[in-house]
Amino acid sequence: MHRQVVIATRGSKLALAQAELVARELTQANPGLLVDLKIIKTKGDKILDVPLAKVGGKGLFVKEIEEALIDGRADLAVHSMKDMPAELPQGLILGAVTERENPADVLVLARSGSLNSLPQGARVGTSSLRRAAQLLAVRPDFSIVSIRGNVQTRLKKLTELNLDAVVLASAGLRRLGLGRDMNLEELGPDELLPAVGQGALGIEIRENDELVRELVSKLNHPETAYAVQAERAFLARLEGGCQVPIAGYAQIKANQLHLKGLVASLDGTRVIIARAAGPREKAADLGEKVGLEVLDQGGAEILREVYAPSGEEMGKVYLVGAGPGDPELLTRKGARCLAEAQVVVYDFLANPELLALAPLDAEKIYVGKKGGDHTMSQENINELLVNLALKGLVVTRLKGGDPYVFGRGGEEASALYHKNVPFEVVPGITSAISAPSYAGIPVTDRRCSTEVAFVTGHEDPSKPDSTINWSALAGMGTLVFLMGVKNLPMICDRLMENGKPANTPCAIVRWGTTPKQVTLTGTLADLPEKVQKAGLRPPAVTIVGDVAGLRDELLWYEKLPLFGRRIMVTRARGQASKLTKALGKLGAEILETPTIAIKPPSDPRPLRHAVLQLHKYDWLVFTSPNGVTAFAHALAASGKDARDLAGLKLATIGPATGKALSVIGVKPDLVAKTFVAEGLLESMSEYDLQDARVLLPRALKARELLPETLRSQGAHVDVVCAYETVAPEGVREEVIQALDQGLDAVTFTASSTVSNLMKLLSDQEKERFASLTREDKLKVAAIGPITAGTAEEYGLKVHFMPQAYTIDDLVKAVKDGFSEK
Repeated sequence: MHRQVVIATRGSKLALAQAELVARELTQANPGLLVDLKIIKTKGDKILDVPLAKVGGKGLFVKEIEEALIDGRADLAVHSMKDMPAELPQGLILGAVTERENPADVLVLARSGSLNSLPQGARVGTSSLRRAAQLLAVRPDFSIVSIRGNVQTRLKKLTELNLDAVVLASAGLRRLGLGRDMNLEELGPDELLPAVGQGALGIEIRENDELVRELVSKLNHPETAYAVQAERAFLARLEGGCQVPIAGYAQIKANQLHLKGLVASLDGTRVIIARAAGPREKAADLGEKVGLEVLDQGGAEILREVYAPSGEEMGKVYLVGAGPGDPELLTRKGARCLAEAQVVVYDFLANPELLALAPLDAEKIYVGKKGGDHTMSQENINELLVNLALKGLVVTRLKGGDPYVFGRGGEEASALYHKNVPFEVVPGITSAISAPSYAGIPVTDRRCSTEVAFVTGHEDPSKPDSTINWSALAGMGTLVFLMGVKNLPMICDRLMENGKPANTPCAIVRWGTTPKQVTLTGTLADLPEKVQKAGLRPPAVTIVGDVAGLRDELLWYEKLPLFGRRIMVTRARGQASKLTKALGKLGAEILETPTIAIKPPSDPRPLRHAVLQLHKYDWLVFTSPNGVTAFAHALAASGKDARDLAGLKLATIGPATGKALSVIGVKPDLVAKTFVAEGLLESMSEYDLQDARVLLPRALKARELLPETLRSQGAHVDVVCAYETVAPEGVREEVIQALDQGLDAVTFTASSTVSNLMKLLSDQEKERFASLTREDKLKVAAIGPITAGTAEEYGLKVHFMPQAYTIDDLVKAVKDGFSEK
């Protein structure tokens, strides 16, 4: 079978020409190799009516292509090196840099002439700040006109916009075979320093794809690679992109690498240039050196000015109330603000689950304050919010409870106001009402209290005297104190001193609305002592008043069947949601410690090839929703859909796998009688499988029972890797911490979740884990007999296993198991 690779590329004529050039060189260097092109539209291609400098973000022309590499839709990507950001995503590398074309820029003139002969006030078209700044440095009379589009589009604008000239890259014209009948003037590096990487092509690949790395390595041009490495190190030091007036060009002369770097102001009045030379092997160090020199000479000030946002580019800060702890109590607007955030600044009291609502690439900054431990002072938090917005970023400031209820949100809003930073406030559900509610205490009830006061239990320590009116509070119906654990004895004493009866019912609720909720009840006279004996610490809300006496009647949350139970969910994080929500709905505290993570196959070609050959198969068999999801991605990436499954019989293990097929728009013809391989084999035994061709997309590592039995029945079975399961980092530490803090149960939804967890632990830790299960101190819930068998092989005692092997039935088994006396 011929080897086959897919090249991801943009769809412009130039991008296609460059990809085709690399494809030809690949096939010449690797006889028998088949190469396909996959066209992908990038953000830079979609936004054509806005100057590049205003589009924002690095990697405008590569991000979507890199996503195709990461998820396996393509094997390599061809980029113009000048379009590539200085840093690549994790898991991707430059496999090769091809020999450089002419790196110069070219002035395409409407009439014969030259740069110097263009008339006063000539209109010159370019979308590059780098070109514009350098042109203005020598011809400040020029009128720069921003133009976007592919090479042909920009050439047309020469006449459409009545321009005197446009500036393009010589390499682009050459690769498209253009320029022979045009009025051209080449502007070499001494006249117009080119963009970093200009003229060179980069071949980007997955870091772990050794086969593709070997194929593309034959196209690498060492001299160009060293030069581009130096230029990109220079760009990285300046933290620049294609929207900034930065230029850099390196070349090897007399066995030495010479680098020239430039930063210019937008109007061209200030141009900072630095040069250095050194051994080619020190290319990165050379780039770093020139970058530092440019910054020191004034480049840093220029870049600050370039990056400083105008009014319309100013960022915005949303002061969002995260609610009291239960993530379902976040408002819809708060969720929207998180979904749109570029940066999330969050507190100790904001539920970490809410961070999952933010984009994956959003920066998360923790500024929590707990007791006397301050990660960042309030003044520094204010400054941080201002600075982030001044960079043009959308910031969601996530604050526990409500921003304006003892949350210091007002101080943050004032800091933004004084710096002219736009902001919005999104109210949140305060713990002052929600924590009592979850503890069975209404803060008002016409039977015993028609008024309520919310009071801080921790006044500003810099104030000389308390401003709390204790005599007025003592006469009110319900008092709710926030942040008052440390000062509880003083609070109770002050209230009694001012006439509040000592036998007034009281309650204190710690971590209200969360599975960690703890409630203590008493009176003004004895509550401080009870709190001290219980060792109860912040965060907590204290309720004083007759309403606290309604708790026995109105208690609901702490009566949930799994309340107070700490349960570890080991399922892959992307799939744990259903199990986590179902157990959490019953009151359990969930610790998501996924022992497996799902990733695309290291070599996606077998699955891709199988999808292209679907017409050859009679059966398509899925053993898990993961297999269906991976297959669906491969189907879509190949330009196919449900119509290409016509004539195939579809078989699945379990209803969840069958339901996952709805993503493709089809239903299974056959669902296993019992939700294991044996059940599927039993169901398929009713069919004549002699000479039937079966496609089985599944995990890289799986039991061989299914394919081997089908083969024994005369079927021809092709097993292809649709996905791989790997152990995520940091899980071992989370497991040990959970055991140390106390754990009631652990759930296993597949044999791999058991084996991966055990492989993470040392022999001593395994024995500790197993001993806890055998002593019934840690209950094990397994989704089915195969998973239970794997657990028992590791010495674990299995306590709960459902009759039907589904998530819903597993949850019921856990609930029923803990409900038994």
